[in-house]
Amino acid sequence: MATATNVDEAKELLVAGFDYITEKTTSCSLEGQKDLVFKRRIRALKYLTVNAIILRIMSEEKLQEAGTVTHYYPRIGVVVVEVTAPIKVGDRIRIRGTTTDFEQTIESMEIEHKKIEEAKPGDSVGLKVEERVRESDIVYKIVK
Repeated sequence: MATATNVDEAKELLVAGFDYITEKTTSCSLEGQKDLVFKRRIRALKYLTVNAIILRIMSEEKLQEAGTVTHYYPRIGVVVVEVTAPIKVGDRIRIRGTTTDFEQTIESMEIEHKKIEEAKPGDSVGLKVEERVRESDIVYKIVK
């Protein structure tokens, strides 16, 4: 399997993959073999597509790990984060976990029920979140 190291290479591989699937699938003579070949080509194309999407995302934005979720209060939609990199109100964050993956802007942040504008590594802060999160989810700061 070929892999791309930048977005342009990923685009070229993707286009080449579509062309290859079309050419090879239509040239198969046996109907059963045609289905098997098509399935293999689609699997290869999925791999190329995923690589292209990942490279595209990585080229547009950088994710810097900013902390880990230690607790979630579902009734009030607040998460407690153990901060590992500086974050402040107005920063874009992405929260990822096994079943969690969303982005939002930090609109409010508190330590011990006192509003703060900025948190430094080692702080344990409360953040209002838009979606459900789970303990051990990772909080990333989006750096463009």
